[in-house]
Amino acid sequence: MRPVLLLLGFIASLNFIGQTNGFNLRLAYGLSTSYSNVWEQDSTYMLTAFAADTVDGLLFIRLLTTALDDQGGVLFNKYLGDQDKSLSFFEDANGFMDQDHVLIAGRYMKEGVMNGLVLVLDNEGDTISSISVPSPSYNGDPDDFSNWMSPTSLSVASDALFYVASQIANADTGNDFVVFSFSSSGQMNWHYDFISESGYDICRDIEAVADGVWVLAFSSVPDSQWGLIQSCFKLDLEGEVTTTISIVPANHNIYSDFEIVEDGIVVVGSMDNVDENATIPIIFKVDFEGNYLWISTLSKPYEPQQEYINLVKCVDESGFVAVGEITEISPENPELNGNYNWSGVLAKYSNEGEVSWVREYFILQSIHDDHSVADLKATSDGGYIFCGESTGIDSQNPGANEPIQQGWVVKVDGCGCLVPDCDPNCTTKEEEEGVFIDSDQQFVVGPVPADWFINVHVLNDEYLDSRRIEIYNLLGQQVLSYSTPTGQATYMIDTQSLSSGIYIVSMTEHGRVVQSEKVEVRKL
Repeated sequence: MRPVLLLLGFIASLNFIGQTNGFNLRLAYGLSTSYSNVWEQDSTYMLTAFAADTVDGLLFIRLLTTALDDQGGVLFNKYLGDQDKSLSFFEDANGFMDQDHVLIAGRYMKEGVMNGLVLVLDNEGDTISSISVPSPSYNGDPDDFSNWMSPTSLSVASDALFYVASQIANADTGNDFVVFSFSSSGQMNWHYDFISESGYDICRDIEAVADGVWVLAFSSVPDSQWGLIQSCFKLDLEGEVTTTISIVPANHNIYSDFEIVEDGIVVVGSMDNVDENATIPIIFKVDFEGNYLWISTLSKPYEPQQEYINLVKCVDESGFVAVGEITEISPENPELNGNYNWSGVLAKYSNEGEVSWVREYFILQSIHDDHSVADLKATSDGGYIFCGESTGIDSQNPGANEPIQQGWVVKVDGCGCLVPDCDPNCTTKEEEEGVFIDSDQQFVVGPVPADWFINVHVLNDEYLDSRRIEIYNLLGQQVLSYSTPTGQATYMIDTQSLSSGIYIVSMTEHGRVVQSEKVEVRKL
């Protein structure tokens, strides 16, 4: 009993950590859930997703609206759709019509015909009105491939005007896109069809401005140098092209999102790293002539797929924040054995393209290994919230694969911290002389109580192959242990294998405990 008594004495000397400034949770409803849109509305965080289920063995997809409070608690879930009318909302496509109403764009399929769909939702997630948008190339034959349509972007110009971009079918190349202009009453003003003769055309994003709408597009062209042509172009209020900017990549780039600023365009995506046979996240700015003003890449020792997915302006206009994905951790750490095959990355850049901070988020012992980001928003408290989906089978627990698709959401503070004060040196905070990371602040843990995840942020900037995170119960038994050699990062430890109760989270180096915190796990 002596070792247990010693451990209990050690536990008594620990203090409970404070509540985190952010939250992360995983949500699953029915057979699968995939969150695609997130925004802040009326002091809550709203998310939309598609949620698949079956009736009498037949699969159908509904729109799921979820509301969260500022601690990540679920306030309500609401559904729209049934087995006769499947709904899907895959992309970041939302915008405020006014303070109390938000627009979201998706698609629905009924009797073999796929139409676009724009919904107006109120603060309670209820549908006020809807707009059905058929493909402009549809000829009325439900067996014709041209009925296929899938909105990808929505941008609101004013209370009286908004735009929707959508992929449409093309019998020759398989894919083109169209941009629609609507009045607030749902009346279509015009549509602009982007159809190239030899290309597979995709619209990545649109952004409304006072005198029209900007469009980020690329076409896959086999005869071109890089196999694709990428550009930004502007449509005026009548749907006519007024400006076209060809973006010539320094390497093979794929662009995902953009923001229009006073003196140019800021774009994020991925760029080929030819030397390492991998892609790396990229952010750059061009002027309205297509000249590069600055470019920044995020090079990490992983492969093969890294990219930024979404971009937002900071609320205080101090720069931009990009969110993305990194896969396949470095083979320098064979103990991981592929268990960390995904991490999220969030980075802030100044208006001049300088890196302010970079945050990585690793999921440990997750139900699912593969994750994708769908949407990112800045929040009124100066933080950021992003959502997406998790799919696949857990490499540590192959039997835990139902449901195979789950939605997730992460909320962080203005420094990208999921746990309180993860970076005392964060440049978004008021500068204080002498603030630095002490050796006794090598990790911070949150939240308390922990529901879905115990989050451990490691502050070291160096690679330490001897470092581990270990979790013990009150009997002194080790219940979880992970090697975490990567430098500064947040490790999200899935609590699915833990019972409710008190645990000790420790960081060790060469088997020596460096620091410990006490955490309560509360299973929902």
